[in-house]
Amino acid sequence: MKTIAKFLSLLFIVFASCQVDKSTIDPTADDRDKYVGNWTCVENPAAKVSFSITITKNTANSSEIFISNFNLLGVDVKPYATVSSTTLTIPTQWVCSNTTRIYGNGILVNDAKITLQYTVIDTDSASYTATYTKQP
Repeated sequence: MKTIAKFLSLLFIVFASCQVDKSTIDPTADDRDKYVGNWTCVENPAAKVSFSITITKNTANSSEIFISNFNLLGVDVKPYATVSSTTLTIPTQWVCSNTTRIYGNGILVNDAKITLQYTVIDTDSASYTATYTKQP
């Protein structure tokens, strides 16, 4: 009986010491904050071209961002992407007056770098990899 009591006491101590430190979790944190800003984009296969894009929050949806000048389609072209932590998803959508279809995904590598893979379909189809580097 003493062995069981000792075991239960030890078990209680182990589980009590494995509690999550809730003081480090910020319930008001917004995953999109690290994405917002001005970025320099370098696309492959057209790596000779770099251009600026701007990422802003969609104020109507707490998990979405807008990417202005995506694929050098113009500053008024702002496809949306969903953000979950460091993962970015560009769902299939039509832009440029419904003449161009896009979709893809990406990763926030660190606070200053995003890598993406996406497809742009208009009169032809092209797949790209891109690196966004945050501008100071």
